Amino acid sequence: MEDLEDKALKIFNAMFNDQETVEIEGDTYYFDRTPQLGLKLIRISDYKFLEQNPEKDSSWGEKAREGHKIMWILKDGDYIAQVYEGEFHDWG
Repeated sequence: MEDLEDKALKIFNAMFNDQETVEIEGDTYYFDRTPQLGLKLIRISDYKFLEQNPEKDSSWGEKAREGHKIMWILKDGDYIAQVYEGEFHDWG
């Protein structure tokens, strides 16, 4: 089984290279979009991998507006990690 960092980096690269799918542990997952803002996301088991909302009034939203690539990893609704410009940061 791949660890979270490996999965997150694969998903991040696919997300920001405009791929429609990503393969994780032999399974193919399709990117969805959030209903209101159209942000890219993938759900795998209890995890959600979500693109940063550039409209968010926060320092991360500002970074996204500036063109930085940011993806959040949530488990059961809690933010547990982030990939920022291709670097994984575990908040657990």
